Amino acid sequence: MDAAPSARGGLPEAGSPPQTSPHPLPHTDRTTTLKACNALVTGASQSISAAIAQRFAAAGANRCPHRPHHELRRQPLAGGLDEAVFRCARHGTVAVPLVADLTDEADRSQIVDLAAAQLGGPVDILVNNAAAGIHLPAAEMAPRHRRLMFEVNFHAPVDLAQAAIPGMRARGGG
Repeated sequence: MDAAPSARGGLPEAGSPPQTSPHPLPHTDRTTTLKACNALVTGASQSISAAIAQRFAAAGANRCPHRPHHELRRQPLAGGLDEAVFRCARHGTVAVPLVADLTDEADRSQIVDLAAAQLGGPVDILVNNAAAGIHLPAAEMAPRHRRLMFEVNFHAPVDLAQAAIPGMRARGGG
């Protein structure tokens, strides 16, 4: 039986029995292991992406953390790709860095195959988390800024998904 919603936006009160989902998702319970899975995480040299890559490592997945090539042109935030790889490798799984330019269609076309070659097997998990944001008023945004954002935020995720999904589906995933 589901817990009764509270006045806190429909969340159950503390101590209530857990709610059951009407749509259980197989393969997502907390006991699932990612051993022998290969994950490509874009943007993994920074913040959330680095944490995602490290969590996959803790669950046993081999990872290919990616650092967008355009980040090489600016001062990186604390940490960076080397630290992300080091933190992932502490869990005893394979962690190999991958630097590619997500704004370049030719670079994007090779990322999934390059990750598979470096990890020793096909990409099982793709996390498109790299992003580019140009924080300017629309009247001041140059065409090159708009193109960069669309290449990284739209074209790259779609291109990488289209490259990874056929192999995932062939193996029963995707």
